[in-house]
Amino acid sequence: MEEFTGTVGVFDSGIGGLTVLKECAALLPRSRFYYLGDNDNAPYGSKPKEEIRRLVRAALNRFSALRIDAAVLACNTATAVCADELRKEFSFPVVGMEPAVRPAAQNCKRALVLCTPQTAASERLHALAGRFPQCEFAVHGCPDLARAVERCGGSYEKINLNEHLPAGNFDGVVLGCTHYIFLKERICAHYGVPVYDGNAGTARRLSAVLAEKSGGATTLSGVYGFADHCEENANLCSEICRKTGGNGVKTGVFFLGSAKNYNKIRYKQMFANKNEGNCHKNP
Repeated sequence: MEEFTGTVGVFDSGIGGLTVLKECAALLPRSRFYYLGDNDNAPYGSKPKEEIRRLVRAALNRFSALRIDAAVLACNTATAVCADELRKEFSFPVVGMEPAVRPAAQNCKRALVLCTPQTAASERLHALAGRFPQCEFAVHGCPDLARAVERCGGSYEKINLNEHLPAGNFDGVVLGCTHYIFLKERICAHYGVPVYDGNAGTARRLSAVLAEKSGGATTLSGVYGFADHCEENANLCSEICRKTGGNGVKTGVFFLGSAKNYNKIRYKQMFANKNEGNCHKNP
C-alpha cells in the first residue's frame, strides 16, 4: 500500500493561494488537499483586522469539519493578522506564509518587500526583517495590486505595473503576497533583479509538520478512516484527483466554496504554462 502523507486544507482570500497549493501538491503528491478560496471577499489586504479574523476563522472551522491533519494559510495578510491567535483555537497545526526575507537577506544589501497594507503595517513582518540587519528592507504596501490580479481573469499582462510598483534601486524583491507571484516574471523584468517568494519554504514546512504529526511515515489506515467527503456530498467540491492504493481512497486536489470551479480552472491553467515561475528561482 502506498503511504498517505495526510489531509491538508489550504486557504486564501482568492487565487493567490493556488501558487502555494501547486508547490505543496508537487512536494506531497500522496496527500489530499482541500483548497478554499474566499474570492467573493478578496482581497484581504486592506480589510479591518477583525473582519480578516472572522473570515479566516470560518475557513478553518470548515476545514475542521473535514478532519484535516494540517492547514495552510496561503495568505501573508491572514498570517500576519491572526495566525498566532487562531493556532490557539484549533487542534490541527496551522502553517502560515512568511515573506522570503531570509533568502533575500543572504543575497541582497537592499531589498524591496512588496505586500498588502495590512502586512506592511504588521509587527510580524517588521520583526522578521529586523532579524537580518545586514540587509536594508524597504517595505511597500500595494493597496490595489492584489485586487488587480484577482479581477483580471488570468490576463495578467493587462496589469500596468507602473501604477502599482514604487520606483527605486534594489538588488532584490521579496513578494509578500501570494497574488503577486502570478506577476513574478514581470516584476523580475521591471526591476532587473532576483525576485523571492515564500512558497517553497511553506511547502517544506508543511512537509515537516505532517511528518512530525504522524510520527513518521503514515499509511492510509492510520489517518482518519476512509470517508470521502466529495463522494458523500456531491455538491461539496470540484475535484482534480487520482486514486492511490487498492482501497479507492483519493489523493490530489479538491476545490471548495462558491468559487471552486473558477479556482480549479485557474489551477489547471498554471500547469499548462510550462514557463511559469522560471525567473530567479528561490534557493
